Amino acid sequence: MGGHGDSVQWAKRWLSEERLEPYLRRCDGDIGRAIELYEWNISLGEVLMRDVSHFEVAILNSYDRVMAESWGGAKHWLLDEESPARRPVMRSAARGQLDVNRINRKIIDDAVARLRPGFTSGSLVASLTLGFWVHLSDRSREAVIRRTGL
Repeated sequence: MGGHGDSVQWAKRWLSEERLEPYLRRCDGDIGRAIELYEWNISLGEVLMRDVSHFEVAILNSYDRVMAESWGGAKHWLLDEESPARRPVMRSAARGQLDVNRINRKIIDDAVARLRPGFTSGSLVASLTLGFWVHLSDRSREAVIRRTGL
């Protein structure tokens, strides 16, 4: 690369001006330090992702274990239409009544569609993202889920 200006232009094309700007600002315009800070930030993200991944697995397996043990329905609790994860749970909203489980049903149904025929409940549980489990845990479903066993 040529001079300092070339380095900045290259980094802006690589990262985008908007992504690079906070790093340049933090490093008083020093492109070398800004790139080092960006790389350090990525490394920190990698370390944190390990813990987030362990947390995610612990949450989803705990949910599944407790719900499966307490659910008495004919199908797995994620697939049974009467399950607290699937049955309509109506809440008042600004636009009237809202079924807070509609998102859950869509996420579960989309996951099922991606799985091979004859999939296991464990493969379904493993295919759901952390976002699903967070959504399942929000305030609008708290009473319904807790009554079932959590």
